[in-house]
Amino acid sequence: MTGLKNRYSFWIVCVGIFAVAIFSRLYLLGIRPVHHDEGMLSYFAWQLAEMKNYSYSPQIHGPILFYVQAVLFALFETSNFVVRLGPAIFGIILVAIPLSLYKAIGKPRATAISLLILVSPMFLYFSRFLVHTSLVVVFYLGFIYFLRSFVVSPKPIPLYLASIFLALAFGVSEVTYILVAAIFASAAVSTLILGRKSFKYYKNIGQYFKENSPDIVSAILLFVLVWIAIYSVGFTNVASLKTSIPNPFAKDTSLGFWLSQHDVRLGGQPWFYYLLLALSYEPIILLGSLFGLVDSIIKKNPFYLFVAWWAVFMLAIFSWAGEKFPWLFLPPLLPLTVLTGYYIGTNWKNFKVLSKIFWVAMAIISLFISIRLNYINHTETREMAVYVQTPLSFQKVIDKIEKDCKDSPDKNCVLIDQKISWPLSWTFKDYSTLIYSENFTPQPSTKYIFMDVASISSMNAAKDWNSQQVQLREWWVPESCHKITCMPKYFEYFITRKVWNEKGGFDTTLLTPVKNGG
Repeated sequence: MTGLKNRYSFWIVCVGIFAVAIFSRLYLLGIRPVHHDEGMLSYFAWQLAEMKNYSYSPQIHGPILFYVQAVLFALFETSNFVVRLGPAIFGIILVAIPLSLYKAIGKPRATAISLLILVSPMFLYFSRFLVHTSLVVVFYLGFIYFLRSFVVSPKPIPLYLASIFLALAFGVSEVTYILVAAIFASAAVSTLILGRKSFKYYKNIGQYFKENSPDIVSAILLFVLVWIAIYSVGFTNVASLKTSIPNPFAKDTSLGFWLSQHDVRLGGQPWFYYLLLALSYEPIILLGSLFGLVDSIIKKNPFYLFVAWWAVFMLAIFSWAGEKFPWLFLPPLLPLTVLTGYYIGTNWKNFKVLSKIFWVAMAIISLFISIRLNYINHTETREMAVYVQTPLSFQKVIDKIEKDCKDSPDKNCVLIDQKISWPLSWTFKDYSTLIYSENFTPQPSTKYIFMDVASISSMNAAKDWNSQQVQLREWWVPESCHKITCMPKYFEYFITRKVWNEKGGFDTTLLTPVKNGG
């Protein structure tokens, strides 16, 4: 009877977690103005939904996000809600995956990992934001699970599924190359620590490969087939597929392009940027992963140890990489979260009362930070996770233009300087045209012109129009301070999100004809 009660208790917890995941990922999903990157990605996905040409470009990552959003745009209207619906669905799936693996890792660990993902401020924020990493972490988790299943008990099905999930991960984002490097590195370190204890796994895998070589060939062919299907746009675009083939020496291909970005150092963040994000948003994960790393070395559980070093190498490689942005914290955050959940789930029964209270309190702090980031400060760039954002004040401009242009007979109601196209080309896609500031002519149906501030002096075609400055983007990049006297600033920021240097921004000039009253 007790066993039956415990079984039902677990499923009640699962239903509760899943219900909260759905609510938290979908509630007020469309209220935030579309971000620069969201507008760009949405526009290409919308073109795909409209059956226009699509070809893979490394600069905007893999095709799967565009396929997902194209399907959603085809099924529903192109609202702000639908823009973020794909990431939200994948965010819900990410919460559910650990619970579905309870037989493999145990109910306490599965529950702990799932709860940590559920309340994670960063996972929640980027489950409500159109970006590739919000999808890729789902395929990472699936790949790691099937890889583990194959290593523990070599069989064809987990091998095939691992190859498919890895191909899908590559189909979302090129950061998957880092995942592969981190897996090899963590496997090597785990082997050194485990010594002979790890030999049986290599022996079993080697024996399986020797006796079942057709399965290996099939797994490789599956990987290649899925890769080709993704990057060739359903076997229709050879040029797109060619661009995806990894060539570290060709900057116009997937791997070559992103290797070349290392020295560009987009974002300009210091090496400890992700540690700063973890301290600001994921203190329970930062602390739990440190405990988990030590605990995994002591216990020498193979998978536990592998996860610990997977987390270490993912964080190390992403911290070393030149390009750093908040959404790129998700791939290293995933193994750090799994490690923390594994540690708490493994040791929960042995924790003393004060320890349990401490970890529950830390989870409540994460929940508070998550609510503040996602439902209160979701457009506030003093939040480092928000980074760059279209301000709420610009939404009023959008609403007025949409009202005036919804019945426009052509696509000339809004003219947009090509230097400032995103997210304007997406927001006004049904009645706008891109222009070059030095050479354009307003049409009789033109009511609004967005110009780059720097271009306004060279523009003659609408020089008699009314003009006003509107803020298109806002950001806050914290000035680094390494002195001990700066600690109070960081502490105050953590508690109140008070920034210590001025925000930045990008203004655009909005022109309206005098005859319309400006």
